Amino acid sequence: MASWRPFEAMLNLICIGERPKLIKNPSTGEYVLWFHADSSNYSLAKVGICYANKVTGPYTCPENGVFSPLGMESRDMNVYVDTYNNNQGYLLFATNGNADVGIAKMTSDYKNLTSLVRTIASRLEGFGVFRDDAGLYNMVVSNQSGWQPNANSLYTTPNLGTQVPTYSNYIANNAYNTYNSQKTFEISPNDNLEVYLGDRWWETDLQQSSYVWYPLVNRQLVHAPLWKPDASNARGYSVPMVILKQPSLHVQPALQAKSQPTVSTPSGAAGNVWISIYYSNQDSYPDSRFGTVSVNGASAQNVTYPIGGSPSGVLQVTPVKVQLSAGSGNKLTFGARGEDSAADISHVIVWQSDQ
Repeated sequence: MASWRPFEAMLNLICIGERPKLIKNPSTGEYVLWFHADSSNYSLAKVGICYANKVTGPYTCPENGVFSPLGMESRDMNVYVDTYNNNQGYLLFATNGNADVGIAKMTSDYKNLTSLVRTIASRLEGFGVFRDDAGLYNMVVSNQSGWQPNANSLYTTPNLGTQVPTYSNYIANNAYNTYNSQKTFEISPNDNLEVYLGDRWWETDLQQSSYVWYPLVNRQLVHAPLWKPDASNARGYSVPMVILKQPSLHVQPALQAKSQPTVSTPSGAAGNVWISIYYSNQDSYPDSRFGTVSVNGASAQNVTYPIGGSPSGVLQVTPVKVQLSAGSGNKLTFGARGEDSAADISHVIVWQSDQ
């Protein structure tokens, strides 16, 4: 997606539209967009659909395109197309005052619903479904805690169309709050890999919210700072980059404005490369910390340190892309922003790659 470019606005809605999900109908060739439709005070609690012959539109939003699914309220939602079962479409949605989860079958054109499969009597959201090699349908979900991250879990069922999914396991140590994220979707870039897409919400400034993408292997997240899908690898992903440097900073307490530790990189190629900064920010949600990094005395660029990470456990990691010169001795200087403290930095990994 680094090379994607903006096209144009798809829709001009008269209501709030959230969680947009676009699916292509293999029979009609149409692109059908489902979304959570709501009012400014979140009392509407419906779904909306629009459709187009091309992915770029124009999209038609019918007058009855905002509706209560099967007469039920709908809040957080997702869709799933079962390519193993005649491309049956499903809507998964929080309902009944957010107390339950509804799973409903779509019509063959994906523009409406036919029946309710089951409800799960749990306060869940952030749904995402995939089918594994054993034929089980896996549904990754989040608990409901507002914008604050929590421990996401996984439910399974042998038949999504007839049997209610049941709890299986947490997808990460529940003390880590899914590495400060909430499930939003999943993708399968190759036959060996499922990828967890998570929202990293910033409650006080939602436009600054970001995403995390992690491999999901054997129903557990792989907390990998930098990786790429790789169909030739049995795991479905690889980390092909060469680590240039992993210096230990051990800055305690947190970085201050007058404390600017510097580390040097060994010999490497010039260019834009990623660095992974491992740190701990044990402030309360949603208090991110902010710092800077500069290379060889050049202008500093900003670094955001969301909450998370423990000096005695799993550290949080944030990626930053920097410009290195050829050869050895690049100086990375870390600092705080303004008078505030930055995070407690443990170490830095510099990756020899511009990908």
